[in-house]
Amino acid sequence: MNRKQIRDAIVAVVTPALAAYDADLQVYPFKKAAPKRNDGVVCIYLDNGQIENGIDYDENIAPLNVYVLLPDTDYVDDQLDAIAAIAQQAIEDAYSDGEIPELLYSAWEYERDVYQGWTALRDTYSVRF
Repeated sequence: MNRKQIRDAIVAVVTPALAAYDADLQVYPFKKAAPKRNDGVVCIYLDNGQIENGIDYDENIAPLNVYVLLPDTDYVDDQLDAIAAIAQQAIEDAYSDGEIPELLYSAWEYERDVYQGWTALRDTYSVRF
């Protein structure tokens, strides 16, 4: 799989799972510059990567980000965690079913006031392809 195929495959498995939680969540296969509405946004993207060269192979290793952006509320962290957990379960199920390459959950980070009145949670996975 190439980078676009990986992003598209992750979006394809995450979107229905998140729609069951909140039909207004918008899912994108790129990092959205800024939200246009008050609905939550989930962005799935690769920022960078590196290539390992071997005798018989070339392997890419890259961080894949699942970036959840929501308007601030008194319980925004709980909402972010719930959405990220749904996305993580969908990703793990898709890997188990052989739909996507191996992804290892490697980091998470909250971002406060990304835009005024918005908070984000970035879950990072390490993907080999």
